[in-house]
Amino acid sequence: MSRLVALLLGATLGCSSVDQSSVTIATPDRAQFPLVADAISPSCATLDCHGQVGRNFRMYWQRGLRLDPAARPGEGETTTEEYDLTFRSLVALEPFKMDAVVKGTQKPDSLTLVRKARGTEAHKGGAMNPIGSDADRCLVSWLSGAIDTAACNAAAGKPAP
Repeated sequence: MSRLVALLLGATLGCSSVDQSSVTIATPDRAQFPLVADAISPSCATLDCHGQVGRNFRMYWQRGLRLDPAARPGEGETTTEEYDLTFRSLVALEPFKMDAVVKGTQKPDSLTLVRKARGTEAHKGGAMNPIGSDADRCLVSWLSGAIDTAACNAAAGKPAP
């Protein structure tokens, strides 16, 4: 089914007069993403949830899915490549909404990612990061461009800097 959708989308875009190479989507700061990933991974990146290969939002994490097939969950730190793949997976979920959120024309709760994590939209895992929780404040602050590092560290179980 996804091949059909991709084929139809490609055919539709191929007929478009828009120069596809000039489309730029704003994303949150990649450099700060490890703080966010470490904050949301304990509740989202487990092997029975978004730490699975077949998920559309796939998360790599030191205690979950690993990029290197020889790496075991719980051994070693999350690698830069794993953070990169998780970042790409997250920003690719709703790229045009993400662009609007980063530019401040939409609120973070317009993103399915935020609503599902909060439990305000149906989510198999329930409310993993309820409104106002450390992980919620970390994610939303990062999306808004002013990351709350204290909330991120608290959600990740790290000591305050």
